[in-house]
Amino acid sequence: NKTDGLKGLGNLGNTCYFNSVMQNLNHTKLLQNYLLTPEYIRYTINNLNSNSNSLNLTQNLIIFLSSMWYLNCATYNPRHLIEAISEKAPQFKYNHQEDAHELLRILLDSIKTEEITRLKSQSKTCKTFIDEIFGGELKSTIHCSECGFKSITIEPFFDLCLPIPLPKQENINIRKNKNNNNNDAFDNY
Repeated sequence: NKTDGLKGLGNLGNTCYFNSVMQNLNHTKLLQNYLLTPEYIRYTINNLNSNSNSLNLTQNLIIFLSSMWYLNCATYNPRHLIEAISEKAPQFKYNHQEDAHELLRILLDSIKTEEITRLKSQSKTCKTFIDEIFGGELKSTIHCSECGFKSITIEPFFDLCLPIPLPKQENINIRKNKNNNNNDAFDNY
């Protein structure tokens, strides 16, 4: 039976960055809709039953999501997933504090690469579920005002880094008094 997916993740030593990314991915409905389907679960089970030595990152993510949504427990230990990620990117081994954004980028890129390989073996197109869920295109247009030439560039992205605007602050002008007395200056604003 499916649960609400609300589980804590065990901290494996400075893995708070990992836990925050994985909790977000766990509650990404579109990702669940792709990976918790019979096709992907069969793909994982078939690999588990074969003589292969290890699961790929996509399959480890499927096990993670399945465990988060179908195991009846309060916490889950994601050791298998962080170990699979560390194989692709050694900087994410235990006991190292890392960057959550960097982890997300490496995870999505690695899964996309695995998915392209899987789709090519099935003679399918190479637009992956990662592209569909997380991908976008940034279109830049440069227009020359002298000759009228337009240059259009389209760049794919998984994420956009946007600044968080600071709250507006009121400017306080303090006028210096002629006699340089600071107390008088504060009276004038």
